[in-house]
Amino acid sequence: MKLATHSGDFHADECTAISLLRKIMNIGDIVRTRDYDVIKGCDIVVDVGTEYDVNRMRFDHHQPSFVERFDEHSGTIMSSAG
Repeated sequence: MKLATHSGDFHADECTAISLLRKIMNIGDIVRTRDYDVIKGCDIVVDVGTEYDVNRMRFDHHQPSFVERFDEHSGTIMSSAG
């Protein structure tokens, strides 16, 4: 499986997400990019791509429509490692 995350500075959320995914899935290549054509060709996308869709394994939390919370009592919005 090929995983994409954003290029540029590393952040704790995508590093944690990638570490967790590597433990439970057969991740081969990790691509650091913001190029949508490259992202489209990846099996899992974390913290980039402007899409959150669990069924398609797209886990970006940066768009305004992302409202997943830690729990019903918390104001904390989940990250890509959430």
